[in-house]
Amino acid sequence: MPPKKLKESITFLVNIGNVRHGTQSSSQLLDKEKFILKHIIQKKIFLRPKDEIGVILMGSDSSRSDSITGLDNVRELCHMQVGNWDLIKSIEKLETTNQTSSWMEAIYAAVEYIRHECVEQCERKIVLLSTFNEEEETVDQFQAEDIAEILSSGEISLIAIGERALDTIDEDSQTASEMLLMNVLQQIGGQYLTFEHAMTDVRFYKRPSTRPNPWSCQMTLGDFCIPIRGISKMLTEVKSPEMLLMAKTSTSDIPDQEVPIKNVAQWTDNNRTIHTKEDIIRGYVYGGKTIPVSDEAKKSMTPKDNEKCYKIHGFTARENVPMEYWLSDGTYVIVPANEVAAEPFYSLVQAMVDKNVVAIVEKIYRANSEANMMALFPSVDVPNEPWCLVEIGLPFERDYGAIAQKPLKFVMKQLSKEQDDAMDDLLMSLELPDVADDDATGGSEKYLPGYMPDPGTQHMWDTLAARALNPDKPLPPIADDVLNLLEQPEFVKEKCKPVVERIKNLFFLEKKKPLRKRRRSQEEDNKPDANNDALMTQTVKEEEKDIVQDHNDKSENNVLSDACDFNFDEIGRRPEDAIDAIVQSTRRRCVARIGENQQVRAYTRRPRSMGNIYVCSLLVALATLFVAVQCGDIMRKSIVFDKNTPDVFYCPQHKPIGFEKMLVKARPLSRLCQFEGRPIPEDYKSDCYNDVDETEYACKEKYRIMMRLHPPGSNTPYNGTRLSKFLAFDKDLPYARKKN
Repeated sequence: MPPKKLKESITFLVNIGNVRHGTQSSSQLLDKEKFILKHIIQKKIFLRPKDEIGVILMGSDSSRSDSITGLDNVRELCHMQVGNWDLIKSIEKLETTNQTSSWMEAIYAAVEYIRHECVEQCERKIVLLSTFNEEEETVDQFQAEDIAEILSSGEISLIAIGERALDTIDEDSQTASEMLLMNVLQQIGGQYLTFEHAMTDVRFYKRPSTRPNPWSCQMTLGDFCIPIRGISKMLTEVKSPEMLLMAKTSTSDIPDQEVPIKNVAQWTDNNRTIHTKEDIIRGYVYGGKTIPVSDEAKKSMTPKDNEKCYKIHGFTARENVPMEYWLSDGTYVIVPANEVAAEPFYSLVQAMVDKNVVAIVEKIYRANSEANMMALFPSVDVPNEPWCLVEIGLPFERDYGAIAQKPLKFVMKQLSKEQDDAMDDLLMSLELPDVADDDATGGSEKYLPGYMPDPGTQHMWDTLAARALNPDKPLPPIADDVLNLLEQPEFVKEKCKPVVERIKNLFFLEKKKPLRKRRRSQEEDNKPDANNDALMTQTVKEEEKDIVQDHNDKSENNVLSDACDFNFDEIGRRPEDAIDAIVQSTRRRCVARIGENQQVRAYTRRPRSMGNIYVCSLLVALATLFVAVQCGDIMRKSIVFDKNTPDVFYCPQHKPIGFEKMLVKARPLSRLCQFEGRPIPEDYKSDCYNDVDETEYACKEKYRIMMRLHPPGSNTPYNGTRLSKFLAFDKDLPYARKKN
């Protein structure tokens, strides 16, 4: 295993005064320094809490006798300590002074400070923030070799942050202080950054780099074995920090003390009986039966004969392994383990590139573990990366779910050539240029893998920092620079503008009326229900009067009373008998009622020919079948109320009589039914159908509803009354016939 990375000890040299006599200190420079220090310390608190931080102020207006530096106008703000919020608050309170100091003196003071504070073995760094504009007389007092020697002897690295980009400025344009600084950095291998670049770099949180832990194995190909190493290039998942539960407790000695809360596992059954961990046996539930699995059984379920291996089973064309078959979240890079294995390994990679194939591999990460399927893709000619094999997981049959995609050929044929060309131009305008060729714009770099920070994680860190520094203030909104991470680059927007205008002119979208909200539609639908119910009651009374008159009528010519003599349900059940029923009915007398007291007259017509009878009968039969099926389907969904139990709905015990009455009775369920002041859900389905005994189903329907609304154990449990008590009698039905 690689050696563990040491913790860092960073000493900041912050200039809060002047570098030249007679000049004024800049508050803008101090604000930039505060910004950099604040975000670096926050990163240490969140990501590397064991790293230590020290701050030394250049140009301080107070000199203490117990100062470690021993220099005037250069003093330490704090001792070397781990990052904390109090240190950030003290940095935010810093103000500019009129004292003069140089960074050369501060370097010697920082080295002495590090020797005094850093006792343990660690990586020592100095971050120097200044304008590097000291006078030449002051600069001439120091030599670059002496400064480099004292830094090298203490194994201290130097990072300098200034206002100007010295890498792009000629030496003739540099000040004496800047020339001395660049000479020191060149001798010790230091680094120089501008304030603008440093502020952008420290603003966003990035996962700290770690040394890779390679996975070593023997890659088997037939009788050949090639030693390899697998390096994890893309992590499977980056987890957010876990939250700790704290409780405030107050005692007589220490009031309002925060105590961490620990979760204690406790196993209870349905009777609230507490069991110990030794009594617990884990298992599965399949087929309604609990299958216990003890620790011994669980060990026997895991494979024991598998050995660590990396075996190539075969090769397949690259197009046979499309992206939809890629399974694993992370990515491994396979490289040769040593120089001896490099020649056969790179020969295999070159052969795979020439044949355009990928390798199918069986991978067992460690002994006695499950085997996985992997695909090896050759990767060559990638800038700044060696030749290697990229490992991506493949799914088993249980892991793969096929998705049927709709063909787009029909849609593409409907596009004109201008529309097709406009879409191609839009895709071309959205393409990001290569970083090597994009010298003018750097916006494409943020979309490269590993360059773009996570906006969600960044906002989480910002929120936690704001709450820690200002616990009583409201949380700030999402920062603009975080929102800009998801914004389209400006140069891409400019390229897309003309193409977008063409697409707007070539494609037309029809506006559809927005659907009404469910509540509003239900209120509007419920308004006419009261009027409809009144009209329906009046119609039922008139029909009852007509039925009585029809029963008292002794005329022999009056064969039918309200409608035709055949049954619509019988036709719906036996379509093959529909024509015979219609032919028989057409030979009877048709009835027409005009007014409430008008006498029914019957007229019969004899067909002139058998052909006319056949055609008319066929048309009437088809129309009757259509109406019967429609009305029968509506009637199956119809629900009526019993006046004795108005809060319960059920299917009608008797079918409506007459064609017109059927249309009156058959109303949509959502408009007719109201249960306890709430409308019936639209997806509600009744269990009542016409092809069974509706009386029995009505009772079962009511019983099921009552059991659901008043379950056993509730405040108003249903006592399970027998189903026969739910039957509605003829006298209770509003449309029942009155017997003589």
